[in-house]
This record gives sequence, structure tokens and C-alpha cells, in this order.
Amino acid sequence: MRGLFGPVVFLCAVLLIAIGYLLLHPESGWRQATAAFTAITEGSFAKPPQTSSDKPTPMPMERPMPMEKSRTARPERLSAAPEESTVTIKPLPPTETLRRFPLIPEITKGTPKSEVLATFGTPDATVTAAERGQLLERLLYWDKSARKGTLIFFVDGNVIRAETYPQ
Repeated sequence: MRGLFGPVVFLCAVLLIAIGYLLLHPESGWRQATAAFTAITEGSFAKPPQTSSDKPTPMPMERPMPMEKSRTARPERLSAAPEESTVTIKPLPPTETLRRFPLIPEITKGTPKSEVLATFGTPDATVTAAERGQLLERLLYWDKSARKGTLIFFVDGNVIRAETYPQ
């Protein structure tokens, strides 16, 4: 153990002196040392050779070269003169979809949702949820003249029950 004490102290002293010298005189040895290190290790790494178009890599402790500012693309300005084209829009004829109010005897348990929609049309409101891996849906059909509503309950797309409520 005593035989290692002297060389370790000597190595630490040399390192402290070298670091202190490089900190006080960075221009003298730092660039030469990094250039020598780069020259030695450059061939050992698989690195493509630099071409004349490649920018040189900056040395450590060297300021990077200023970059050119790039311009952002701007849309072309449209001319102020209006074009003289006219477009005629013809509205579609109104489509009267037959929508019946569902009554409880007309709705059977197990009927698919697509069949209910085809028979009674689009509902006034729809509520959708998921619980325990099942898709739960409620369709509300409202009859304004009779002031009553029918709720149709679905689980995974099939009717489980229907209820009619007066207002």
C-alpha cells in the first residue's frame, strides 16, 4: 500500500499543474491538443469524409459561426379586381322522410338499432355510454302534438326495453 502512495501523489500533482496551465493559457495548448487528438481518432470512427460543401465543425471553446436568417414563405397577394364568374346554386328539393312516433307495442325486444332507425327515422336525441364492456344507447322520440316521448334502450345495438312518458 505504501508503494502506491508516491506515484498516486505524483500523478495528481501533474494533473493539477496541467489543468491549471490550460486554464491560465488556453490559447497555447488546448487547440493543439484537440487537433492532435482529432487527427489520431478521426480514422478510427466510421465517419463519412467531409466534402467541400460541408461546414467544418467548430473547435471546443470556439464561438459558432453566425447562421444566415432564412426567409419565411409568404402567400402571394391576390389581385383586388373581382373575377367575373357567376355560380348558380340550385337548392335540393325538400325531402320528406316519414317519421312515425314509436309506440311500445311496436318495439320488440332484440330488434337491431338499424331496423328501429329505418322504421321510425332519426331520433330527437341520442345518449351513448359504455359500461362493463357493453355499449349502452338511448334514443328519444318526441311527439310534440301529443306531448309525450318514447325512450328506446339498446345494449350492444339491440333493443332491451322501451318506455313512453307523458310530459
